[in-house]
Amino acid sequence: MRNNNCICNLLKYISVLQDNSTNMCNFNCYNTRVISIYKKNGDLFTTNYGNNDNQFFRVMNVSDNCVTLLVLVCINGCYRSTKQFITVNLDCICAVKRIKDV
Repeated sequence: MRNNNCICNLLKYISVLQDNSTNMCNFNCYNTRVISIYKKNGDLFTTNYGNNDNQFFRVMNVSDNCVTLLVLVCINGCYRSTKQFITVNLDCICAVKRIKDV
């Protein structure tokens, strides 16, 4: 049995909500539940894009024990796609924080 089944189910639920929207996330992400994730040690998970640490993501796919995330940037309160993806092992995630629905 998986240790973080609730994290997996939550991310799958978020993905389904976004997939059932009629809008796409190309540049401006209007059908997105923006999230941040925390690692097992409690630190905020960040990626580096454009010489900035980014902490905002959009769930794209949950498969097996991994989640594919689209890296987002926040510019003047608007979340935008970087067109960069990252795949994270679900066992590395301790918590998910919903930032904003856009």
